[in-house]
Amino acid sequence: FALNGQYEDTLASCKYFTEDIELDLRTNDFYWANRWDSAILKSNYDGTVIDTLIDNIIDPNGLAIDTLNNSIFWSRRGSSLIYKASLDNLDSSFIISCVNGVVGDIEYSHEDHKLYWGDMSNKKIFRANPDLSLIHI
Repeated sequence: FALNGQYEDTLASCKYFTEDIELDLRTNDFYWANRWDSAILKSNYDGTVIDTLIDNIIDPNGLAIDTLNNSIFWSRRGSSLIYKASLDNLDSSFIISCVNGVVGDIEYSHEDHKLYWGDMSNKKIFRANPDLSLIHI
């Protein structure tokens, strides 16, 4: 599988709509949020091994991976909630903050070690440390 855009290949079939996809170039895995199955899933690059990482979560939406600290972040569709879990111990998920507005997509930048998210209700973009301290507009 090559990420050069020359061809496309079906890696995984989902029963319902996939919300967000994140790639981990370090481990050659990809992750996706599927709100209809209330789960976050993981697969290797060729799609032969698919695992449910986290299930029984309500409307997972935005998804971000911090590969350096082995953490995963996700938002809850239509809410102000952002969640975090360790990829080493997925039972440890917890809300790291309730932010003002409605969280849309979230991303993690490995360059500046910041979490970014869009606020759909206030039409703003925010940046913060991974523990959501020092939030900036």
